Amino acid sequence: MFLSFSKTLKKMSGFRIGTHVRLKGWSLLVFGIFILMFYILYWSVVASLWMIYGICYLCYLPFKLIFKQKKKN
Repeated sequence: MFLSFSKTLKKMSGFRIGTHVRLKGWSLLVFGIFILMFYILYWSVVASLWMIYGICYLCYLPFKLIFKQKKKN
């Protein structure tokens, strides 16, 4: 009984992807690095878009203030 129980636990160990694929050891490390690279890529794109938005807003701000001053006069 204990022998089959330990074999079952051994079969269930690891990170499971899909239906019959389990990642253990080096394959889990390589897959984790791939996922981390994807997250870094995603957040760097989000950060660069926010920076572009900020630069465009800073370029627009002087024109906005100039038009406000013209409307007052």
